[in-house]
Amino acid sequence: MRIINLFAEHWLVTRGSEVRLNNSTCKAILIKPTELYKEMFNVVREIIVVFSPYTIFEPRSIDAVDKAVETLSLELANLRVEEICSVIISKDIDIENKINNLLMNNKESKVIIPFNYSELAKNNLDEYFIQNRFRKYFYNRDLFGFSSAIQKESYFFGRRDFVQELVDKHVSGECSGIFGLRKTGKTSILFSLTRVLKAKEYPCVFIDCQDTAVYKKRWNKLLHYISSELAKKYSIKFQSSPEDYTEETASEKFTEDIKYLYSKLGKKRILFIFDEVERITFNISDEEHWKSGADFKDFWRTLRGNFQKNHEVFS
Repeated sequence: MRIINLFAEHWLVTRGSEVRLNNSTCKAILIKPTELYKEMFNVVREIIVVFSPYTIFEPRSIDAVDKAVETLSLELANLRVEEICSVIISKDIDIENKINNLLMNNKESKVIIPFNYSELAKNNLDEYFIQNRFRKYFYNRDLFGFSSAIQKESYFFGRRDFVQELVDKHVSGECSGIFGLRKTGKTSILFSLTRVLKAKEYPCVFIDCQDTAVYKKRWNKLLHYISSELAKKYSIKFQSSPEDYTEETASEKFTEDIKYLYSKLGKKRILFIFDEVERITFNISDEEHWKSGADFKDFWRTLRGNFQKNHEVFS
């Protein structure tokens, strides 16, 4: 309680909760920034503070932060919690080093401000102590410094309306394409799209065309791969084999398999997402059968023909 009162001197403590994670329990509170902290760190929404009562801090304790956000958000019936920043207070006196090592290996982790119980329990604590700890960790992260596609929602900024537009097109049965220069965030958009579809319970399958498992295949075997990946993702028993997909029968087998998977998925329209599509594109691909053969035409003609016949099944 002393620690909560200490934070209450600098922040507005708005709510508390108990969070269950597997076989353990921890407590959490929400703190709302005062005008000083709003101006200093440009934080408006409430921040989650998780208390870890264990003397040894484990990386899996980070899951408690996400669980606490989920629990409190459900209780409040709306999401008013800051997504990129959180506080962990641990009994582990080495919590700072452990958090630093964790963040070093996980670039997409939230900004985590660590404290240990003993330092916050001191009677002669400097009034700027909490403020300086926030400053140390909050400004230590480049929120845009990602060299790879963003796979979590925490650091996906500014393009949510565009993602929603793609979702709306899919729901209404339209096909879409995203084009742009390299390293401009196309794959990050696709990853965000898959997260939104998952939340809305729409099935999708992500095909990374730069994977040798994709671009090394002939067009007919790639159709089987797409069907089997969809079945695997949603744990659906699937009988077709690559041998069933000959050049003469591939289109018919694909129609049969996709309609079967569609029925097993509750007759919800499926989205096929192709990333790095140049790997299976004429004149560009490294593989001769895509580069100068007929595979590009046969593959997309098959998809287009199936889409026109089964408009409600996929896009």
